[in-house]
Amino acid sequence: MLHHHPTEKVHKCWQEDELFGYQFLNGANPMLLRCSTSLPSRLVLPPGTEELGAQLEKELQNGSLFQTDFILLGGIPTSGIQGERQYLAAPVVMLKMEPNGKLLPVVIQLLAPHVHDTMEMNTQDQIQFDSDEGILAKAVSKGGGGHIDLAQWGMTQLTCCSLCPPDDLAEQGLLRIPSALYAHDDLQLWEIIARWGIIHLFNQRDDVVRGDPELQAWCQIMEVGLFQAQDRGKIHLRDRSFL
Repeated sequence: MLHHHPTEKVHKCWQEDELFGYQFLNGANPMLLRCSTSLPSRLVLPPGTEELGAQLEKELQNGSLFQTDFILLGGIPTSGIQGERQYLAAPVVMLKMEPNGKLLPVVIQLLAPHVHDTMEMNTQDQIQFDSDEGILAKAVSKGGGGHIDLAQWGMTQLTCCSLCPPDDLAEQGLLRIPSALYAHDDLQLWEIIARWGIIHLFNQRDDVVRGDPELQAWCQIMEVGLFQAQDRGKIHLRDRSFL
């Protein structure tokens, strides 16, 4: 991001909508952004914002509405740093793509705050803070155990399609955005690796693929180990073309 936006410019313009949208394209988590096919169910517009709702519907019909939903952070346990409870936001962000390719925010809605079991959780967490000397609990907001919950939730969303950049990028609609540098670079790297012909180098024939114990073991991992990632049906590594 700093290559295209020098540090001085970021320092001066970090609150501007253009830079805000740019970070969703080329920031820390660009693969969370996807083209909207419908409005998120947890996006609730308050009374008096009918005009905004109409704008969202219009952008939705035009295929220019994008969203980033951080619901995966909702309910993740947080730690305490120097005795202070840390927080994780779980917003849903709606952005629209301008004709010039820039992505600008339209709506930002935070997860509704809750107080259920807050005192009990604070007491338990405070005990853990005093006894846990791990670096995660001292320096990271999601704490020493929150990262496990986050990883488990992420696994439930994993699909075979999401592991294949051409399919994943096409599904998310990012290739239509010229300034989505991460997406375009990702696709170019995939195509370069494909041109190298690594599969043909190590697997000269289809029967070599079928007889490769490591490949078949990987196939078993994909079928069993990734649980809900069987979105392509049962995987059979029978030939080089599929591999």
